[in-house]
Amino acid sequence: MQTIEPIATALARVNVAYQMADQGEFDYQLFQQFGMSLRGPAWSADDPADLNIVGSERVFGRFIVNHLCLELQDKHGIVARNIGFSGCTPSVIIQNEALMDYLKTSTAIPVIQLCAADGGASDWYLPRSSRRVSLTLEGVRTENKKLIRNILRKHRENVFLYAEKHGMRRRELRDMMRDDVESLPAEIPVGTKARAGHLLFAIQETQTAADCLVQMRKTQAWSLDIYKRIIDVLDREVILLSMFTKDMTTLDENNFIYHALNFPQLVDGAFCESIRGLFSHTIETRELVGERYKKPNEERAFNLQYPTAEMHALSASRIADWYRSRPGAPDNNAK
Repeated sequence: MQTIEPIATALARVNVAYQMADQGEFDYQLFQQFGMSLRGPAWSADDPADLNIVGSERVFGRFIVNHLCLELQDKHGIVARNIGFSGCTPSVIIQNEALMDYLKTSTAIPVIQLCAADGGASDWYLPRSSRRVSLTLEGVRTENKKLIRNILRKHRENVFLYAEKHGMRRRELRDMMRDDVESLPAEIPVGTKARAGHLLFAIQETQTAADCLVQMRKTQAWSLDIYKRIIDVLDREVILLSMFTKDMTTLDENNFIYHALNFPQLVDGAFCESIRGLFSHTIETRELVGERYKKPNEERAFNLQYPTAEMHALSASRIADWYRSRPGAPDNNAK
């Protein structure tokens, strides 16, 4: 079985791919902090701040110039640290000792974004790194060959496992992935690394919906325990930030794939309420406002799951309203 990737290795890569892919249009001014490349301008852990906002690319602000933390500073006079990074999960947060120490001792109030839960454990898969898991269930088969191709393309080691499983040369497999995808063998080998939602999409063809629900709830329980540990370790007021537009229905046999594949993945209404109950306060931006980002010379919106610039501005406004009205805020924190 594959081993879990060292946390330092995973952290070293965060956000770098964003800068490389988007450098023709955006300069995220990446700088090193807590073993990660965070979005600049650079700041020191010793500098005073009001809020430390931790989350995924939603906090980072991919394709956004005036992201959440800039909006808070420029329009509301609130100094907020942007600790947004790709692949953020509660597990990655708590494993980053430098970050946890900073959140615990900083004078700034920690704000943690509600993240996807697809990096957790179940009887069918185990945590691998960040939002990825490794398949442990034997005999998973799917006729969705494009899904198999996408899983193989995500991780080089998946290609090795799959080729060995099916007695193929890697060159032969790569040619098939390019030219004859429908001829790919249906079985996905144990050890395949992917997001849990993608594996569940395949697993549903050989397991019942009821069994899928059981495993998803086990993943949720694993993730909820990590949130509890974060709150316990920090031992202070911690705020939950929700930035998504997903319909938070309760997980059932008819909608489990919807919850498995849409952000926040593997989070449904009941699980969301359980998470909310752990935090001192919750700030939400759940409505879609503004237009999605479009790349130059392209008509289609790019990545429909990222928040718009208007959603960043709206979230900043709601955070500012809470910050000024919270109990004990001196003079409503007028600045």
